[in-house]
Amino acid sequence: TVEDLREVLHITQDVTGMPVYKLKFYKEIFLPLFRSKRAPDVGDEGKIERIIALTSREICNYYNSTKDIRPITVDNLKKTFLDELLNHGYIEQENSAINAKQNIYYPLIDIEDEQS
Repeated sequence: TVEDLREVLHITQDVTGMPVYKLKFYKEIFLPLFRSKRAPDVGDEGKIERIIALTSREICNYYNSTKDIRPITVDNLKKTFLDELLNHGYIEQENSAINAKQNIYYPLIDIEDEQS
């Protein structure tokens, strides 16, 4: 029934349609790490990022340091969390000015603002 489906969605997903554990990652890992940065990154050759943003390696290292579980790889982090956050419009990515082979990520939505 529709009521059963609604209950299943309530248990497994937030009203956004995204699984609760991915929103928790965004709120407890991505946003605090982003807020801790005060200036855009500067590379070895003096190149500067255009904006304050996070690399997938930074996010992965922070996630692994805060979780008491088996470490996640950068590739798994992208597939598990970043791709879905991108698809739902929570974050944006662009090419890094420091390393053209790398993407950088920054938030588009402040989760506290959305909840209030």
